[in-house]
Amino acid sequence: MKNKDIFIIIISIILVSTWFILKTPHTLNYLSFLEFVILKIFMIASGAFLLIRLFIEKRYGRTIIRIPLKNIALLLFAVIFSTIVIQVFSPFISIQSETRIIAIDDFVFHHVYKKNMETQLVSREYNISFKTNSLGLRNAEIGDKKKPRILMLGDSFTAGGGVNGDETFSWLLERRLNSTAEVINAGVDSYSPILEYNRLEKELIHLMPNLIILNYDMGDIQDDYYYEQSAEFVDGYIISVKPVNITKDDFIQFLYKNIKLIYIIKNSVEEIYSRMDNPPVFDYNEDFGDVRFDRMSLTRFGTENITKPDLERNMKYILLIRDLAKKNNATLIVHIYPYGHQVNGYEWGKGRHWYSFKSGITYSDWVLEKFSLFGYENNITIINSFDAFKGASKPDKKFFFDINGHFNKYGHEVVADFIYNKLKRMNLSFAMKDD
Repeated sequence: MKNKDIFIIIISIILVSTWFILKTPHTLNYLSFLEFVILKIFMIASGAFLLIRLFIEKRYGRTIIRIPLKNIALLLFAVIFSTIVIQVFSPFISIQSETRIIAIDDFVFHHVYKKNMETQLVSREYNISFKTNSLGLRNAEIGDKKKPRILMLGDSFTAGGGVNGDETFSWLLERRLNSTAEVINAGVDSYSPILEYNRLEKELIHLMPNLIILNYDMGDIQDDYYYEQSAEFVDGYIISVKPVNITKDDFIQFLYKNIKLIYIIKNSVEEIYSRMDNPPVFDYNEDFGDVRFDRMSLTRFGTENITKPDLERNMKYILLIRDLAKKNNATLIVHIYPYGHQVNGYEWGKGRHWYSFKSGITYSDWVLEKFSLFGYENNITIINSFDAFKGASKPDKKFFFDINGHFNKYGHEVVADFIYNKLKRMNLSFAMKDD
């Protein structure tokens, strides 16, 4: 095969790959906007470079590109060889996400925490012990009911991502209640209303909670969108929400998430980016507000109309939880908490830039008005801890991890105090104790 033929094949592969990336971004919906833009730039630049080379060949003849072609082939071989060596002979490099370490796929509930597990989770920001009980909950073993029960539903913010079990707001709330009620932490990484309802209806309702507190996360709007696509319904009833198998549409995402060389490069870029005082931020992206790509759509200015049908999807499953609670003589409260960039301009200081949020700006809380109206119309108590965080915030004491973005132990204290005070004002018997 002639050099010219090889060159044209390479061009074709790059351009097809570029087109695939640009036209089917849903394959990369778990990437941050910055990562996605960098990938776009890389692919476009690669295609442009090879087109220029082709032009030079046609204009000046094949001899000019003969040596560059050899160099390109050598570089390509080096990249492939390095990728294979690192992938096969570097077992100490783990590319598993934290969720994949502590959770397993489940063909009814999509995923659950491993049961009776105890492990250590380590990152740049924390070193914690993570332990679950026989139900796969980050909670002590649950025995016979001897006192009122509060069931906490939510995702990793509720489960306590980044803090120890005795630093979570569920644990702290039980202590503030002076053990007059049992608080059960049923938070699981990446859970959202559809999964919370499904597991509550099939398993957790048997714990006979008196009060169910659903801790609504801003990312739930995207999670419900994807989980609903893999849910099995019969006459409107959820049979299961199954984990999604890798398909051809997910192939690039699969490679991106599983090749160790990409992981090393990505972490290096993140390290450099996080150390910059004023890292570059993309002010505009055509996908802002589109929940397929924008996990932070509820926290941006001007996305109310774009996200309306997706927010209604969340509310649909919250209504199912309300009805199930009522049927089982339990009360439902929906607690909406903020992300760091919705509290002030410096919380989540290093991680926010990956999602195109600038330092020094406090971002939107328009979603609170939507939920307030939803609660009023559907007889659901809605509480939000935005003001609690804003009132407690100080530049020298942060409540969210700078990179990870979850509550740190001080953030959990704010939530525990906030919920306790709300329960006390609602005159719930188990919240009435002497101060």
